[in-house]
Amino acid sequence: MTDRTEEDKKKLGICVPWDSPFVFTKFTESVMNLQPPDGYVVNAFWGHGWCPARRHADACEQAIQWGADLLCILGADQVYPQQDMLQRLVDRWKQTGGIIGALVPFRGFVQWNEGMRPFEPLAWRIEADNELDDNGKLVINEHRRPIRREDGDFQRAHLIGTGVTLFSREVLLSLKLPWFYERVDPESFHRVADQDSRFISRLQIEAGVALWVDTTIQVRHANVFLIDNTYSERFADWADPATDSDRAICRFRAELPTTGG
Repeated sequence: MTDRTEEDKKKLGICVPWDSPFVFTKFTESVMNLQPPDGYVVNAFWGHGWCPARRHADACEQAIQWGADLLCILGADQVYPQQDMLQRLVDRWKQTGGIIGALVPFRGFVQWNEGMRPFEPLAWRIEADNELDDNGKLVINEHRRPIRREDGDFQRAHLIGTGVTLFSREVLLSLKLPWFYERVDPESFHRVADQDSRFISRLQIEAGVALWVDTTIQVRHANVFLIDNTYSERFADWADPATDSDRAICRFRAELPTTGG
């Protein structure tokens, strides 16, 4: 049996929302070593624009114009140790369809986010319970449950960023334009940094697809150091405000931000 020619293969577009000419060397090395999935030809597209939303959209637009069957958004400040990561994402997508993501460790610690561990790999599942109030009215209480590796290799989720996410061309094109957009508070001009997670939520709502997370994929987040899966436990004491620790080496806020972006 002869190998499939390039013309016979499907297309996977890697979308990198990054406009700066400067990029982490470790990221470049890891992306160059990613192996194309079986039956796919891979091309990378660098998204340009004045803000993260525009850079995301530009990279996806280029991939669609190229004819990508699958799109995989990868953050340019991350490192992907497993050379077969794209194959693993595609294999998961073949099982379930929808959106396939991977956990990316947060680049720091946010004290006001209840229950969040320092440098925690972030994705959440939304769970709800119902109760009646004093007037007999139904009250629905939603809870965010963090996706933890110890709970399984492949889990259903509802909230995640676009750090490592794979989905089909059809799912993206079913989304109303604009695909990505920034939100700015008209009084403080604070930019709400959630354009990527909102995009993933809209895919689930508008395209009617599910989000799944492969927790076996190990992604490292680049800072002045590479944040890996061990950091949450190594720096667990940072969650205690009374602990004398050097939180200044990472992004840290003691309370819910009202300014900045």
